[in-house]
Amino acid sequence: MANSTEVSVIDVYQRHGVAWAKLRSSRLVERAWIDRFCGLIPEGGLIVDIGCGSGPPIAGELIGQRWLGLSEQPRGVVKWIAAG
Repeated sequence: MANSTEVSVIDVYQRHGVAWAKLRSSRLVERAWIDRFCGLIPEGGLIVDIGCGSGPPIAGELIGQRWLGLSEQPRGVVKWIAAG
C-alpha cells in the first residue's frame, strides 16, 4: 500500500511531468556527477534509472551503458523511445 507521500509525488509528476520535460534544459548540469557515477559501474553493469521521466538529457549521457529507465508515466517512456 502506498503512503501519502508516494501518492502525492506520483500525482505531481503526472500533472506536471510533460511541462517539466519541455522546460528542462538540454544542458546537462549533472555532468560531473554522472561521470563519477559511470566510473563506478563495473564492466557489463546495468544502470536502473528509477523515475527516468522523458529520458533526456541524462539518458543521452548513458549511451553505451546498459541502461533501463523506469517511469510510472508511460508517456515519458514513449517520448524517450521516440526521441532515442
